[in-house]
Formats: sequence, C-alpha cells, structure tokens
Amino acid sequence: MSGSPERMVVAGDTALASSMRGRPSVELVRANTAFDALAEVALPLEEAEGSVRVCVHPDLVPSSQRGAFESALRLVSPEASLTWLDGAERDALLEDREPAWRENGRHALEPRSEGRAPSGDAELITTALHGRDVLQRCLDRLRAQGLRVRVASDDPGGTSSPVRLPGVARPVRWLIVENADQARADEAAAWLGAWLELAATVASLRKASLTDPLTGAWNRRYFERFMSRAIEEARASRRSLTLMLFDIDGFKSFNDRHGHGVGDAVLREIVAVLKSCIRPEDRVCRLGGDEFAVVFYEPTGPRERGTTHPSSIYDLAQRFQKAVEGHRFAALEHETDASVTISGGLASFPWDGADLTSLLERADELLLEGKRRGKNVIAVGR
Repeated sequence: MSGSPERMVVAGDTALASSMRGRPSVELVRANTAFDALAEVALPLEEAEGSVRVCVHPDLVPSSQRGAFESALRLVSPEASLTWLDGAERDALLEDREPAWRENGRHALEPRSEGRAPSGDAELITTALHGRDVLQRCLDRLRAQGLRVRVASDDPGGTSSPVRLPGVARPVRWLIVENADQARADEAAAWLGAWLELAATVASLRKASLTDPLTGAWNRRYFERFMSRAIEEARASRRSLTLMLFDIDGFKSFNDRHGHGVGDAVLREIVAVLKSCIRPEDRVCRLGGDEFAVVFYEPTGPRERGTTHPSSIYDLAQRFQKAVEGHRFAALEHETDASVTISGGLASFPWDGADLTSLLERADELLLEGKRRGKNVIAVGR
C-alpha cells in the first residue's frame, strides 16, 4: 500500500489487533466498545491522513442496532469502511489478503439512498468533526458557485457587499463578496457563518470530552486512548515509553485542613508546574482526585544524543518533584505550616509492562512503594 497507512480501528477482537500490529500498511487503533470505535473516527486524538477502516466484533452490537451504528458511522465519516468481524471477512484480515467486499469491488458500508446528506455537505460535516479547516473548504464551495469571495477580520469598508458573519469571533468576522448583490452576499454569509459555528461547537465539545475542566490537563478518556496508540507505536518502532503515576502526599488531610477550594487551586498550580518541567511531546492527564499520569513519549527517539530513555525520564521526574517541593503556592501564601510534596512511580514499556493494563498496575505498585518509603519519593521500575 502506498502513501499514508490505512487507519484501522479494531473493536472487541484482541487476536485481530495483535495480528495487525507491526504491519507497515496499517496504523492500528484499539477500541473496547463499538461506541469507542465511533469516537475514534469522529474525534481522533490527532488529525489523521489516509483511509479509515472500522472493524467491529459482531457481539458488540446487537443485530437490531447495526443499521443505526452504520448510519452513525456514515454521518461522522462517509469515506470510512466498516467490516463486521465474522466468518470470511475476519479470516481475510488475519491472512493479510483483501476481504470479499474489496475483491468484489464494493464498499463494505453501502450508502443508503434515503436521507443521505449531499456529498458536499457530508464532506463539510466530516471536516468539522475531525477539526480540520472548515473555512477554507467553505470558501472553495462558494468559489465553485462562481462567487469571488474573501474574508476579513475588520470592517473592510467601501468594498462591494461586505457582510458581518453572524456569531463568529475573531479572527474571521466579515465576508466580502465582490460579484453579487447584497441579497446573495447575505445568503452566502449566513451559510458560511452556520458552518463556522458548527466547527467551533465541535471544537469546544472535543476539548470538553478530552480535558479535565478543573486543571486543564487531559482526562482519563484521553489518557486511555492516547496510551493505547502510543504503546502500539512504541512497539512498532522499538522505542521506549514511560508512564509516571503520582499524587499529592496526604491530600485528603490537606483538604480537611485548608478546604476544598484551596485544594483545587493547588491542583491547578501543580499542573502548571509540571507543564513547565516536561517536554511538548509528553502528556499530562488527571485520572481523578489528586491522581495524575504523565506519559513520557519519544516518538522520534531521545532528544539528546547519548541519553537513554528511562534515566533521562527519571531526571525529569525528579526535577518536577523538587519544583513542587520548592514552589510557593499562591493559595497557601498565608499558611506558614503548609507544604506540598508528591510521590510517584515510574514504569517503562517494555520492561515493566507490555500493555496499558500492566503498565498502570506496575506504576501504581511503585507509587505505593514510594509512599511506604516515607513519601516525597519517586520509585522506579526495572
């Protein structure tokens, strides 16, 4: 297969996912449920190029609900293919040959004739759902209709048919149509404004669904999705990946003494301190309460020549630990006896675990070991 690898979302079939692992023509994404598979297509963690194939074990979706699932997938990605993993279709994938639906020249997900969105609108829906440039696609559509259009952030004044876009914030606020009357310009602006509002709403929902509203860190849903993908990529490229779990020492009694408002403020500041210590490629996630996970990820290898992944990550973790210990928390400026420390555990792929579950378990064991050693300790795996 040439060009971008095919993105394959596999739900409910660990044997197939294991078989797909390492194939250069496939970018594998695992999903636990059919709903998670749909979310991976509709809200990918990062913009993905190339085709998408969704493979779902039939036990995950009752036969009476398969039509609804296919309709939902068609809405979020009209170009995606769907394979129900039963019989010959699954065998073909395991044997790395084309399934019957491709051999026969037909798409696995046949579009319905009734109630189907026009192809142009379907493309714009997909563009919005995937967080891509809706504005440019919309301008291309208007130009294809023979309109000479451009956008501006400020009132252009004096130009022909400038229209303020409804409900659209900066930087795009005005549509200028150079070869149409005011009525046609108003119509075009209303259409463009509606699509831009949809894109903004989807972006807001994406952020809300994947981030923690208190601290701004990624949430557990993002953590599990990102880790599954990162482990597969690390396995395929034979690179390391380290997971750190940490929490605040004695946070429950800390909340009891100072109040939950102060505790919330401390959590926000800890995330800010952490982000100042780690690298842009790393991910900070709040798993719940005062428990956080940091994914130290090096998709292109060590940033500094001669360094090894686990030891360099331990240095980063210690730097963060000392930064927290020495930080003057604004919420505690009037507390003379208040101190904040953290304890954590570092578990690295592949030495401490070969999948998300085993890495989490090992990092949690090491976190508890750090607590037993007197707190304010970062414990390290093999």
